[in-house]
Amino acid sequence: MRRWPVRFAPDRRRGLYLVTMRFRRLIVWVGLVLFLAVAGGCKTSSETRARKPTAHSRTERSRPLEQVARAHAHYATGVLLRMKDDIEGALEQFAQAALLDPENEALALEVAQQYTQRDQPLKALQVLTNAAAIGPCSAELYTQLGSTYSRLGKTDLAEKSYRLALAKAPDSIGAIRNLFLLLMRQKRFARAGQVLDSAFGHTTKKAEFYVELAELYTAYSQQYRARAKQARAAALRALDKAVDLKPINPHTQLKIADGFALLDEPARALALYKNLFGFYREFPGLRNTVRAKMAEQYLRLGDTTNAVEHLEAITLDQPADPVPYFWLGTIALRDNKPVVAAGYFAKAVLFGPDFEQAYYELARAQLASEQPGAALETLAKARARFGDKFAIEYLTGLAYAQQKEYTQAIQHYTAAEQLARATNPRSTNALLYFQLGAAYERNGQFGQAATCFKKAIAAEPDFAEALNYLGYMWAEHGQNLREARKLIERALKLDPTNAAYLDSLGWVLFKQNRPHHALKYILRAAELSEKPDPTIFDHLGDIYITLGQRDKALDAWRKSLALEHSPDVKAKVDRYTVPDQ
Repeated sequence: MRRWPVRFAPDRRRGLYLVTMRFRRLIVWVGLVLFLAVAGGCKTSSETRARKPTAHSRTERSRPLEQVARAHAHYATGVLLRMKDDIEGALEQFAQAALLDPENEALALEVAQQYTQRDQPLKALQVLTNAAAIGPCSAELYTQLGSTYSRLGKTDLAEKSYRLALAKAPDSIGAIRNLFLLLMRQKRFARAGQVLDSAFGHTTKKAEFYVELAELYTAYSQQYRARAKQARAAALRALDKAVDLKPINPHTQLKIADGFALLDEPARALALYKNLFGFYREFPGLRNTVRAKMAEQYLRLGDTTNAVEHLEAITLDQPADPVPYFWLGTIALRDNKPVVAAGYFAKAVLFGPDFEQAYYELARAQLASEQPGAALETLAKARARFGDKFAIEYLTGLAYAQQKEYTQAIQHYTAAEQLARATNPRSTNALLYFQLGAAYERNGQFGQAATCFKKAIAAEPDFAEALNYLGYMWAEHGQNLREARKLIERALKLDPTNAAYLDSLGWVLFKQNRPHHALKYILRAAELSEKPDPTIFDHLGDIYITLGQRDKALDAWRKSLALEHSPDVKAKVDRYTVPDQ
C-alpha cells in the first residue's frame, strides 16, 4: 500500500493546499471502498471480526479491509481540512488514520512529531505505542518512542526504547545521543561512556556518524572530569575516522574542523578551514564565516599577523559587522595598543549597539589609554541600554579611581559587590575586593581597606598584589609589623624579582628597627625597578640617614624629588642640608 507522509510546512508550493489529481483519485477510491464495504453487509464485517490474527510484517498488510478503508477516509479528511488551514483538525484526522493503520510507520512518526512540537506527549505516545505494538519496527520509531517516554518522566521505558533502537540499528546516532544524554542527566556517567564506546566499536562508512560521536565525547569530557582525558582522546580518534572517510559535503568538513577547534587542536582545525576557504571563495557570507574561524585559530597559535589580516578582510566585505572589529580591538589591547583598540571597539559599538561586551572592552581600552572621562561616557551609555550590571559598576569604579575620586569609586565598587551577591556570587572575586581595598586605603579608611584586602586574599591565597598591598599599608602605619612582614614575604616568594615587593620588605624591616637588613632589599629594588621610582629613593634616604650616612641620604632624597615633588621629602632635604658657611 502507498504511504502518504503528512506535511505541515506552510508552503503552498508543497501541494497540500491544492486538490491535486492524486487526492481526487484517493477520495474517489476511498468512497468506492466504503461503498463496497457497506454493500458487503454484515456478513463481510462478521467474517472479518471472526478471522484470527495472523502473523504479519510491515511489508505484508494484515489490517481488515473495513479498518483500512476507515484509515484512508480519515487521511483524506485530514488532507481536506489541511487545505482549509484547519491545522488542528487535520492533525486529529491524521492521528485517527495512524491509529487505524499502525503499519503505516511513516504516518505514525510524523503525527507523533507534530504532537511533540505542540507539547502533547501523551497523544504522541498513543500513536507510537500503537505502531510499535504490532511487531518489530524501525530504529527511528523506537528512538522517538524513547524521547516521548523521557518527556513524560518514564526514564526506564525511555532507556529500554533507545536500546531497542540500537539493537535494530547500532549506528543510529539519534538513539545513541538520546540514550547518552538520558544517562548523563541521571549521573550514570560510566554507563553513558559505555554507550559511546559501544557505538565507536561499530564500523560505518558515514563520516557524519563519527563527527556527531566526537561531539558527544567532547561533551562527556567536559561534564565528567574523571574521564576527561580518555574522552578527549576518543573524540580525536572519531574525528580522525571522519577525516579518513574523505567526506565531500562541505558542511561535514566544517563540523570536523569545528570539532578540532573545540578540542584545542588549532593547527589541525586551521588546515581544514583553509581548504574550506578555497571552496567558499565565491560565497562572501560563508567565506567570511570561515575567515573568522581561521582568525581564531591563528590567534591560538600566536600568529596575530595572519589573524589581523583575515579580520580586516572581513571588515572590507562586511563593514557593518561589529564582530571583526571587536576581535581586532581585543588583539590590539592584548598587544598593549589601547588607543588602536579603543578605535576598533568604538566601531563595534557603532555597528552593534546591542553588543554589550563591546561597551565594556571599549571602556577598558579607554582606561588603559588614561581617558577615564571617555570611559565614564561609554559606561553611561551601557547603563542606559542594559541597566545595572556588575561590569558597568566595576568599570565605573575603576574610572573614578583613575580620576582620584575615591569616594565615588567606593560607591560603585560597593554597588558592583551587591549586584554580584544578588545575581552571581562568584563575581565577588578577589580583584573586586582588591580594588575596593585600594580605594578605601587612598581615601584614608584603613580599617575598611584591611578588611577588603583580607577578603581578596581569602578568595585567592596567592594574590601577590593583595598580600603586598596589605603588608605595606600596615608597615607604613607601623601596625601589625610581624604579620605585615609575613604577607610581604609570601608575595616575594611568588615573584622574587618584583621591585615593589622588595621595597616593601625593606621598608617593613626598617620599621622593625633593622636598617642594615632593610638596606640590601631597598638597593635591590632600585636595581630591578623598570624605571626610577621616587618612593624607593625616599625609603633609601631614610635608611641612609638612620645609618648615619647623611650624604647618601641627601643624594637619594634629591633623586626622589627630581622624579616627583613631595613636601615631606623636600622637608627632609632642607632639614639635613648643611648651610654654606
